Amino acid sequence: FAIPGSAQAFMIDWENGRLDVTSTDDPWDSGNARDIDKVWYAADADFHYFRMDLEQAPVYGGTNAGIYGIYIDAVPNAGSTAHHTYLPAHPGIDFALDSHFDSNMGQFYQHDFHQWDDTNQVMQRMADPDGYSVTENSGRTLEWKISTASLDGDFTWFAATHDHIEHVVQLTWD
Repeated sequence: FAIPGSAQAFMIDWENGRLDVTSTDDPWDSGNARDIDKVWYAADADFHYFRMDLEQAPVYGGTNAGIYGIYIDAVPNAGSTAHHTYLPAHPGIDFALDSHFDSNMGQFYQHDFHQWDDTNQVMQRMADPDGYSVTENSGRTLEWKISTASLDGDFTWFAATHDHIEHVVQLTWD
């Protein structure tokens, strides 16, 4: 039986259009829900789209990361410090799109768009992303979209899975 409105679909057609696909899979990785298989990027006139494919879907009680995210460097010589507790140990992050997973609940519970606040040295939550999805490929695929008005110009980016532990240097899984 079908539940009305339950059908999901990718945010965009990932097989066509401007795409940057990177395989990040390391053959020595454990192949669990912390392991990123591929990351994708596409854009149109209105939005930037990011996609993360995992080796396994995060599940209740599983070997999961606490945060799955896309980290963006858009401002030269600015951005996060190297050991900010909310981010992977990588300096210069200006924006972050992330989704939080709680292994005890067995679900994603928060999706954020953050911008680095250089004055206070923190990532400020700006809003929800303009779109997000954690339902495709049996939960192995996460997608985010953010408007080109929010993120304009050239930038570099990377994906990571990691944990958020207050006042402790991040454990970055992949």
